[in-house]
Amino acid sequence: MKLDFVKISPSQNMTALITSEVHPSDYATVGNMIMDYEYIHAEQAGFITKPTDDGSILRLEMSGGEFCGNAVLAAGAYCIYKGLSKEEHFKIEASGALFPLACHAKVKAPGLFEAEAEMPQPLSMDDTTFHIGAKSISGALIRLGGITHFVTDFWPNNDDFPSILETIKETVHDKAIGIIPYRHVNDEAYEIRPFIYVTERGVHFSSVLAVREHWRLEFI
Repeated sequence: MKLDFVKISPSQNMTALITSEVHPSDYATVGNMIMDYEYIHAEQAGFITKPTDDGSILRLEMSGGEFCGNAVLAAGAYCIYKGLSKEEHFKIEASGALFPLACHAKVKAPGLFEAEAEMPQPLSMDDTTFHIGAKSISGALIRLGGITHFVTDFWPNNDDFPSILETIKETVHDKAIGIIPYRHVNDEAYEIRPFIYVTERGVHFSSVLAVREHWRLEFI
């Protein structure tokens, strides 16, 4: 199988967007292959398809069917990179979102783009505390289409993520689970360290991202 792709790094979250046609039943298999070190070695994979809404430029399908904000930013940058939109403001569709999302993307320098995008309204948002050994970790469970995030101000060590994930999996049964620790960097920025687990692939990625105002994702 030969696939065309573009590799984009939104906030250092390496994303491979497959532009060749792939059958939806193969998304998980191809996505898992794409992330392998011997192939593209990306942290996540999405598939560019035709939109169902006439007002949208394209549709983004994540390999696990979940919603991913960073991948939406990558798709927005891709629209400008490929000249799919003559305007900086446009709409795209995304898995996990019921309606087209408004995007704004522009070229900052060759190969560098600034992008903003709307997020779908959370399906639910609940404060919760997980008890893991002697630790009590408080935060919020935020459920989006196909993915549930646990957002917390507890800053973990690498060894903490697997035990946190296993505890969350006891009560959360979704296509994907995100653990999003955050901490304050300065008046204009927070640092987050996302750990994403996709159930169908049984794999995860983890990285540290600096989130600044012009990169923020806004709720509809």
